[in-house]
Amino acid sequence: MVCRIIDSGSNTGSRNMAIDEAIFSCHAETGFEYTLRLYTWTPPAVSIGYFQDLEQEINLESCEKLGIDYVRRPTGGGAILHDMELTYSFTASTGGVIPINICESYKVICGAIIIGLKSLGIKAENRQGERRLKQRKSPVCFVESSNYDIIVQGKKIVGSAQRRVKDKLIQHGSILIDFDTEKMHSIFKTSLPFKRFHRNFVNNVTCLKQELGSSINSNKLKCAICLGFKELFKTEVKEEGLTNTEMTLVLAKI
Repeated sequence: MVCRIIDSGSNTGSRNMAIDEAIFSCHAETGFEYTLRLYTWTPPAVSIGYFQDLEQEINLESCEKLGIDYVRRPTGGGAILHDMELTYSFTASTGGVIPINICESYKVICGAIIIGLKSLGIKAENRQGERRLKQRKSPVCFVESSNYDIIVQGKKIVGSAQRRVKDKLIQHGSILIDFDTEKMHSIFKTSLPFKRFHRNFVNNVTCLKQELGSSINSNKLKCAICLGFKELFKTEVKEEGLTNTEMTLVLAKI
């Protein structure tokens, strides 16, 4: 069994989502059991979940002023500011190693991320217990908690979301390196004044910089995440680029 690793570097929001959609569409044709893609965003971008209303959730005027792009994800969940973070996408077929049960599949995939974070000295874990999913109160993904979070001492450090078509899935996740609550408050539409927004965020969210006490080299973080997938899935990892078919789909989208 082979896991394809794609390190895409930094791309615009539209290109990042076009690449993930192409990988998802072509999964059965690649010859790889899994594809793990790691990437960042230039310029910084807000991605909104598949079912969110862009203008209702995001202050587009503030995004324009701050030079922040915006794009819709193929996966669900709330809005995320992709700025000081590493994003992963993982594509696979369900059944076998990846459980058909949605909650269990999240736990398995997030388990690889947890192994990677623990190799850096971060005591990450899946959120324990079943939480009843409520109507979303905030447009901001990281403020909301779910069964699919990776946490450190009760605070979310990785948020993830899935999309499924028949027997294949793509899971997105955002691994927070640092955050800027002032910037988030200006671009997400919220009724909370800044001080309350900030307090609510820091009470529920942490990041690698806080947990490690210093910044982390992005290549070191990528290596740790790759290690997690290699160890959990007992698989060979192979760095590869996009196939010709995938690249054709990407170019048709952007």
